[in-house]
Amino acid sequence: MREQRIRRGELTAVGHRVVHGRPKYSEPQRITTEMVEELYQLQPFDPEHLSEEILLTEAFHRRFPNLPQVACFDTAFHHDLPRVARLLPIPRRYEAQGVRRYGFHGLSYAFLIEELERLAGPQAARGRVILAHCFRLTKTH
Repeated sequence: MREQRIRRGELTAVGHRVVHGRPKYSEPQRITTEMVEELYQLQPFDPEHLSEEILLTEAFHRRFPNLPQVACFDTAFHHDLPRVARLLPIPRRYEAQGVRRYGFHGLSYAFLIEELERLAGPQAARGRVILAHCFRLTKTH
C-alpha cells in the first residue's frame, strides 16, 4: 500500500477520541496546550490508549500548527451517572479523593445506538439490546 501524505489546506479540523477526561472534561473541547499537559497527568489511568492519543495530537500540531483539534472524551458519555451508579464498592474516603466508576467506550455505544435507530427504528433502539464491542487480539509468538 502506498503512503499518502496530507498537504496543508486539505484538512479543516481533526477530531480525537480520548479515553479519559476524568470529571473535568464532560463535553467535546478544542485541544489546548493546557489540556495536553493535564492529559499527560492522566496517562497512568490508561497508558495503552492515552499515551498514543497524546502523541497523535502533538504530531498533528507540529505538522499543522493552526489546525483546530477537538477531543471527545469517552468518560463524558457516563459523566452524569447517578451517584449510586458512580460509586465503587470501596470505602467512601476514596470517593472524596476522586475515585469513581467511569464508563468507557461510551462514544462507540452512542454511535451504535444511533445506527440501530437509523436502520431499525426508534423502538428497536430503545428496546432490549445487546451491543458487542469487539477488540483486536494480537498474536504474542
